[in-house]
Amino acid sequence: ETPNGRVRYLKYTPQHMHCIAAFYAPVVPTNTGFIAIPVKEQRSPNFRVSCTGYTLGNDHATNIVKKLKLTGTPHKIMKTTVFVRGMFNSDMEATKFVGAKLKSVSGIRGIVKAALKGKDGLIRATFEDKLLPSDIVFCRAWKTVHPPKYCSMQRNLVDANWMGMRNMRELRWEHNAPLVTKGDSEYKEIKRRQRDDEDYAAADATKVLLSRNQKLQLPFNMKEEFIPLERTTALQQRLAGAVTVAPEPRDMRRTALLDVFASKADAMLKKKAEAKKRTRLRHQRESTAEEEEYLRQLKKAKKETARLREFRSQHKTRK
Repeated sequence: ETPNGRVRYLKYTPQHMHCIAAFYAPVVPTNTGFIAIPVKEQRSPNFRVSCTGYTLGNDHATNIVKKLKLTGTPHKIMKTTVFVRGMFNSDMEATKFVGAKLKSVSGIRGIVKAALKGKDGLIRATFEDKLLPSDIVFCRAWKTVHPPKYCSMQRNLVDANWMGMRNMRELRWEHNAPLVTKGDSEYKEIKRRQRDDEDYAAADATKVLLSRNQKLQLPFNMKEEFIPLERTTALQQRLAGAVTVAPEPRDMRRTALLDVFASKADAMLKKKAEAKKRTRLRHQRESTAEEEEYLRQLKKAKKETARLREFRSQHKTRK
């Protein structure tokens, strides 16, 4: 049982550990002990205790769930918006999972935004980053498991002719019947999906360029057979800077015109800066004058208040 009250469905009972079981039985008080013995005859010479425990309560509903992992593949990719197919079989199923969290095999998280009508379970999802067409999208969910509604109460256990119901293993052994299996539950060979030409183009576009030092630090199986030295153009740049080239008259006129435009632009910027400075100084002088006037009026009001208090105190003393 998880801290949030979810009871996990287990295929096998844990060894040397306690587990919770849910089954239909007569109503009994809480903490009532019980024992399970797999015998089909009342007077069997030997028996084995399957389990022992006590009851936790009587409730018609259980919160037993098992893991459910839904998989899908991108149908159409538009930046971070992806249309996923193969995850749901109908529009109703897709609508129930609106708002569910998704995750790709590369670790990119997403969320189901909407289900497209008439597209047999095609959904629109948004991810944190762009997906590749070869990515697989997972949706982790929980499915409720209901215990089988079966309870056979024996009121008389002294009858010598009583015989219990045979289980499925004994019936298959007697009738030589094979074990019933589901096709979806069988293990299948995982085959790698072949990429299309568009996938190869997308993969080539996302190649990472590595420097020569990084290539030398790669694992041996990823190294190239021949890593050439990187050719630099530093020498050519120094030679080009050292050689003096006589400019053409047309280039000289163009340079002079650009210099005139630059000087005019500098003059305009300087003029605007001076105007802003004058405005700032004027506002500063006005604010200083207002502050001085406020302090002068405050001082005058304090003097008047002190004079009135002194007059009132003297008037009371005379009385």
